[in-house]
Amino acid sequence: MNRPRQIFTYALPSLCSAPKCLNSPVQGKKMCSTCMSASKSNKNAAHVRRNRSGISKAKTAPDGYTWIYFLEAPEIGHIKIGRAQNLMARHGSIQSGSPVKIIILVAFLAKDFVENALHAEFKAHQVMGEWFRPADDLLKFIDNVKAGLLPNNLGGIYKDIDDGSVVIYHPSQATD
Repeated sequence: MNRPRQIFTYALPSLCSAPKCLNSPVQGKKMCSTCMSASKSNKNAAHVRRNRSGISKAKTAPDGYTWIYFLEAPEIGHIKIGRAQNLMARHGSIQSGSPVKIIILVAFLAKDFVENALHAEFKAHQVMGEWFRPADDLLKFIDNVKAGLLPNNLGGIYKDIDDGSVVIYHPSQATD
């Protein structure tokens, strides 16, 4: 006995037609205003991808550098020290595999080996893999990074911007 197949429809919001963009399109258009501007100026619209909170997802590290990040799982009280070429994509992949909320504490651009140096520095607080207990010295280091106080920039370890300051991503200061 064949039963008719039920078809369910859901009222989903329309999204920009640019790849991976989650913005709403301009009325009567298929793209959001940001992606339309980017396509008009022959720029890749990837730099304007945004999540619903408006934070840019295109936090891709420039050649020769990587994002060194500190993530926290507040419910279990652990901090992850890791690295990624695309900070927001990495955060998303870790979050999707976690049963608890994962937040970005801070991140900065540096050479790849800085991650291993930080793992060695905080080894006494290691729980497993790249996860660490929030010991005083680790929390102090994170606070210093948030304040822009990194250890000596030994010959370009950190990615500098034109004025010589280090590139730091702090979610509470993010505008895009």
